[in-house]
Parts: sequence; structure tokens; C-alpha cells
Amino acid sequence: LVLPLPLSCPSRPSDRAAHHRRLEQSFYVAHHIVATEAETPLLHGRCCLAGLMVVEAIRVLAWSSGLIPGHVLFGIHWLTSTSDFACLLCAMPFFVQGTRGTCVHFGC
Repeated sequence: LVLPLPLSCPSRPSDRAAHHRRLEQSFYVAHHIVATEAETPLLHGRCCLAGLMVVEAIRVLAWSSGLIPGHVLFGIHWLTSTSDFACLLCAMPFFVQGTRGTCVHFGC
């Protein structure tokens, strides 16, 4: 059995402002849900970064006091110091700004 196609209704012009408001409302609701769910992991990340900053501060204080590891451990010490600094440098913008920052909006 074949049914006839429904009669097409004349389409009205699209309401761009209404679509824009609806899209902004959807973004707001989605961001609110994500911000609520990401609150605890962001706190854990901030605590980890604070601990890493303490370790880096101790390393800088030891370095400025003249406590330099021996030749065998110098390479490992330098590698861990630079990798910790790189982690701080790369993660700090996200954990400082949170979910409303430019890292989330631009995907850096």
C-alpha cells in the first residue's frame, strides 16, 4: 500500500535570533553540567600542581644553596626538573582558569 506524500506547508523564514538564543542556552546548560562534573577532578589536579610547585621550590632552594647532586645523578636530576617545569607550564593555564578559560574554548 502506497500512501500519498503530505502536502508541503509553505515554509516561513528562519528566525536566526531564536536559533542563536537556543544555541547559547544549550551551550550554557552543557557548560554548567561539565563544570559541575569536573569540579572534583580539577581540585585534585590543582592539589597535584601545588605539590609539584613545592617540589620545584625545594629543588631551586637546594640548587641556590649549592647542594648539587654528583655527576652520576646530575643528568637524572636535570631531566626530572625540566620535565616537572614543563608539566607546570603546560597544565597551569587550564587548572588556573578552569572550564571557563581559553584552553577549553579554543582547545589548546
